[in-house]
Amino acid sequence: MKNTFYRPDGVEIEQFYVIIAELRKALAELNEGSVSKEEAYEFVTASIGQQIEIHEKGGFWGLVNPKETPSDARVRYFYMPTYLMTAILMKTVLVFPEVETQVVGFHEALEKGLKASCGRKLQGSGLDAEEGMCKALEVFMDGGLVSFLQRYRDYCEEFNLLVEGIIEAMSVSLKAGKVIVGMGADYTSEYESVVERFRGWKS
Repeated sequence: MKNTFYRPDGVEIEQFYVIIAELRKALAELNEGSVSKEEAYEFVTASIGQQIEIHEKGGFWGLVNPKETPSDARVRYFYMPTYLMTAILMKTVLVFPEVETQVVGFHEALEKGLKASCGRKLQGSGLDAEEGMCKALEVFMDGGLVSFLQRYRDYCEEFNLLVEGIIEAMSVSLKAGKVIVGMGADYTSEYESVVERFRGWKS
C-alpha cells in the first residue's frame, strides 16, 4: 500500500484514471489484509496533507477545480477521489483503531472527508444520478461502511443520516416493485445488492 496520489498541473484525463486506479488498489489491499500498520499509517499521514478544505463543505481530494469543471467530470474527478480516500481512512480505522490517537490529524481529516462526501448526496450527474449513487455506495461499502456506521457514529452525523436515508429509500422502492429510473434504466438488482449488505445492520 503506497500513497502515490498527486494533482497534475492541468486536466490530464489519462493521469486521473491512473491516480483513481491506485486509490482503488490501496483500498483493495486493505480489504485483503495485506497491509501492515506502518504502511497504513504512512499512507494516511500523507493523505492528510493532501486534503484540501473548502469552507463549510469539508475536505476534498479532488483532482480538478470544481468551479471550472462540468457536472459529470466533477463527479468522476473531484468527488470520486474524495470518496475513495475517505473510504480508505474509514477502513484504516476499522483495521487499526489506534490510528485515531497515533496519527495526528486523522480524526479531523476523516470527519472532513465524510462531510465533503455529502456534497452531492452521493448522486451522479443528471440522468446518471442513480448509477453514480450506486458506485459511490460501493466504494464506501468496500471501506467497511456498515461496520463503520455501527462503531464510529461520532465522526459526521450528516453522513450517517444521508446513508441511512438512502438505504431506507431504496428499501421502500424495492417493496413497491421494480426500480426503474431515468430513461427507463432498471436498478432493481443494484438496489437489492446494497440493501442486502445492510440487512440487520442496526440489530
